[in-house]
Amino acid sequence: MSEFSDRLGTGVASLRDLVPLAALPVVLSVLDFDAIRNVLAFDGVHVGLKFGIPVPIVDLWSVVDPPNAGVTGGTTYQWEAGTTDLLAVAGGGGSALVAAIGFAFVGFLVEGMLAAGYLGSVHEYLTTGQYGFVANVRRYAVPIVGLYLLGLAAFLAAVPVLLVAPPLIIPGAIVFLAAIFLLWATPYLIVVRDCSLREGLVRSYRLAAAGGPHFRFTLTYLLAVLALSFPASLVVANAGAVGLLVGLAAIGPLGLTLNVAVMDFVLDLAGPQRRPTA
Repeated sequence: MSEFSDRLGTGVASLRDLVPLAALPVVLSVLDFDAIRNVLAFDGVHVGLKFGIPVPIVDLWSVVDPPNAGVTGGTTYQWEAGTTDLLAVAGGGGSALVAAIGFAFVGFLVEGMLAAGYLGSVHEYLTTGQYGFVANVRRYAVPIVGLYLLGLAAFLAAVPVLLVAPPLIIPGAIVFLAAIFLLWATPYLIVVRDCSLREGLVRSYRLAAAGGPHFRFTLTYLLAVLALSFPASLVVANAGAVGLLVGLAAIGPLGLTLNVAVMDFVLDLAGPQRRPTA
């Protein structure tokens, strides 16, 4: 835990120099219209717990579990490990599914490009003390956008199977979580190693399969997000517009701190370079 605290310390110490990047977690949070709508429309008491592992950009919904759509009144309790609405939309007919896929494709394309500039800038800052966001978008957009679209394609391939054979949903969820654990470091490694998508996937798998520091860091991160999610979900989901504004104000520095901490860990674990001692 002390090592994780040190990583967080690096993130906090970097905030002043990386202030512009803190806007990205806020932007992605606001662009999740469903979550925003659910929070503003909810009337009741919602207690949410979020399981999370490192993602390219930590937004508000990486930490806060919003209420379910259409739930008003009463009390809701939710445990969430990271889900998508596409499977539910698939039951609404072909046109709804096609529209959802189109929106998901555009969203993943945009988020992948933002993640390329964001992670590239964090890495460049930790290794050189300066960064250029646009240059990092150009440098890393292709493999990181490819990773986002690969994940979308894999999920779309699984949708018809899960619709035809609902009993496979639980083992499918287990496989999904295992894949996330094995491959979460891929976008970070693409930046740290300046490598292709294929090499990033292979390196991420090998680091995860080796256990040790990777497993300990992932577990500590998961527990940290779980601990944060309880008070954060209480505030954001139950205090209406005021709670939402508080969450959006906090997620910029919080999300950036977590992402810098993860990059700092991957850089030390798998980076070919070491940060200058100065």
